[in-house]
Amino acid sequence: MVTQFNAQPEKYRIRQTYVSKLKHVLTMRKLIRMIYHMLVERKEWKYEDPGLTESVLNILDDD
Repeated sequence: MVTQFNAQPEKYRIRQTYVSKLKHVLTMRKLIRMIYHMLVERKEWKYEDPGLTESVLNILDDD
């Protein structure tokens, strides 16, 4: 009977939905900042690892 009137799961679901949407928005903002910086500086994206950047650019050049 206690679980029948427990409002906790409902609050948790609302909180979880809010956090999920917030993560999505923050990720999109980060992506927009990255693209904006690339356009303003007229530079290609570079990974932190120079070897990874080189391998990705080689794969793109092969296509």
